[in-house]
Amino acid sequence: MNRNSIIEELGRLADAKGYSFYVAEDAFIPQSVKSYPAMWLLPPKFLSQEGRKSGKITYSITLQALYQGAKLPPERREEVRRGLENDLVEIFSSLSQHDCVIEVGKLSISHSSLAVIPYGDLVAKATAEVVTFF
Repeated sequence: MNRNSIIEELGRLADAKGYSFYVAEDAFIPQSVKSYPAMWLLPPKFLSQEGRKSGKITYSITLQALYQGAKLPPERREEVRRGLENDLVEIFSSLSQHDCVIEVGKLSISHSSLAVIPYGDLVAKATAEVVTFF
């Protein structure tokens, strides 16, 4: 239940920022992404549970912001990278306010210059631990 709630909220937050939202393993990016900018969520990983009938569940969440940047000049690419990073921080900050979320922690963001798909994407990859209650 919490897993689906997190996925739905991340989709809503990505949509509000103008991103197309996808959920699947990385291997499906090339054939799935149809429009940019895009947010790609890897299926949440269950890390731990505390309690039986009530308690906490911790998930590892990896969310990638994708932008088609093959033809952008270098200064514009850096501007886009900053924007992607800011959007990811804002999305995880907003997620921390969701009803079932106790905490969003250990947020890290990395940038990739390697193309995820053959269009020269700019990629900002955020990973965080999201603690929920049940």
